[in-house]
Amino acid sequence: MPTLYVTEPGARLEREANQLVVVKGMEVLIRVPGNRVDGVVLTAGAGVTTPALHFLLEHGIDLLLTTGAGEYRGRLAPAPARNVELRHTQHLRADDASFRLAVAQTIVAGKIRNCRTMIMRWDDTNADPDANRRAAKLALLEARTKEARDLKALMGLEGAAAAHYFAEFGKRLREPWLFTRRLRRPPPDPVNCLLSIAYTLLYQNCVTAAEAAGLDSGVGFLHGIHHGRASLAVDLMEEFRPVIADSVVLTVLNKRMLRPEQFQSTATGGVTLAPDGWSVVATQYQKRLNTAVRALGRSTRTTCRKLLEVQARKLRATIEGAAPAYEPFRIK
Repeated sequence: MPTLYVTEPGARLEREANQLVVVKGMEVLIRVPGNRVDGVVLTAGAGVTTPALHFLLEHGIDLLLTTGAGEYRGRLAPAPARNVELRHTQHLRADDASFRLAVAQTIVAGKIRNCRTMIMRWDDTNADPDANRRAAKLALLEARTKEARDLKALMGLEGAAAAHYFAEFGKRLREPWLFTRRLRRPPPDPVNCLLSIAYTLLYQNCVTAAEAAGLDSGVGFLHGIHHGRASLAVDLMEEFRPVIADSVVLTVLNKRMLRPEQFQSTATGGVTLAPDGWSVVATQYQKRLNTAVRALGRSTRTTCRKLLEVQARKLRATIEGAAPAYEPFRIK
């Protein structure tokens, strides 16, 4: 159990010796040895005691806080390793417009390529004219990333690609689920709610991967510095959104692992997921992280979890000048 999810309203995370215990009232919901956990996700309505917080810090276990709709609220993490020279170099590279654009171009190109690959996988008969048309559009947009003169133009290409991709994504959902476009803050429907949850979980894993590589997760290249956001983690996420997060959403919905009544409307017009639904998504997300996939150009399969670390190290090598250019992850 690499990540422990505490989603039941009224539940709290406690420490007992070297164990983490989730209790509600006088009932113990789960008891886990602390050395079996490398992350905790706490949703709104659940709590944590101070001794448990100290245990998490002492053992290097991240704590992620989210809303019931999966929106990121914050995290508690041990102080990262302070490789000052590397981080100083990263900051200088981020101020170099040409370097920043070059890295951003490869990230967007990798994301578009993976979106196109997923569309072609969904249409395994190659007989859907809409899928073929959208895949062709994505191929053209991927090629155009090399021509983008600035980040604004590059983000325009990414946005156009996302529109084609999500149009096809919506077609792949089975009844009763409907999806027209990506919306958040708050997510207005179950599909957008699940996408927000999956992206928040992926974000946390990318923060961990970036910091494990010695990088400053707050300083990105495609995404600029923004208060409260780990921009480099968002950069790393882009290539993996369709492969990890979107794949989980399609799986739990199309395999009828969730029911419409497990989603609840909020006073702000959004939708949240019930605690029992969170456990389903969490289980499938962890399975996807541990699924072995083959990256383009690699002869062996590697788990998605490991690939996040691989990409963070590739980005570090590019920042330090040990690699001539950042090579994005592209699923085969």
